[in-house]
Amino acid sequence: GQHFLLNKWTDKYSISDGSIFQEAISKKIFTVKRALSDPYSDRYSLTLRVYGRTYNIDISLEEFNACTKELLNKAMNKFKSVVDNSNCNINQILLVGGSCNMRQIKTGVKDLYPNSNVQLYQPEHAIGYGAAYYASILNPNEDGTVEIDIHSGLTFINKTRYSYGVGYDRFTDDISCVCNLILKDTTIPTGESKSDFTNKGETTKLLVKVYESDTTDKDYLLEG
Repeated sequence: GQHFLLNKWTDKYSISDGSIFQEAISKKIFTVKRALSDPYSDRYSLTLRVYGRTYNIDISLEEFNACTKELLNKAMNKFKSVVDNSNCNINQILLVGGSCNMRQIKTGVKDLYPNSNVQLYQPEHAIGYGAAYYASILNPNEDGTVEIDIHSGLTFINKTRYSYGVGYDRFTDDISCVCNLILKDTTIPTGESKSDFTNKGETTKLLVKVYESDTTDKDYLLEG
């Protein structure tokens, strides 16, 4: 996926050295996958700001499917091998793991086993349930029994995957910066507020840009 985006960018903007995009693109791979895994989305517009310049490309669902096809085929072949070697009569398949949100995964499994009931329910949480259950097996009660209530015995804590901040221009040199208000790994739900003012009087309109990033710095230069 990263190589596909890199080539698409360098081709569009006729840039011979695409290394300037690599770090910025690596931070956006998950965002693209999440957006095009939405059953109601068939296109995603991706924007990068590198060294003060803004770059935009549109990624279609067809392009996304094409660049992930080889990896998904390998996964499907491995999955089929495991299932076929199990010698079990499988009538229901539960998909777990965040990548199972990709619609190609469920479609591919359904094509392989059309008579099975393919279930997809909070695949990210399913990993947590499985880990908690396995932990209970490793640490049983004193009498050797295992007891776990997945509905009341577990507490899942959602945290932000990225930091979120607002863009601004420094008065001293007009350099674009971002002030992070919500930092990466902050427990959700959360909220922050910040008061600002404009440097021009009688302002009637204000555009507020929100940025996501991996950095946990409170302020950083807007270079990618």
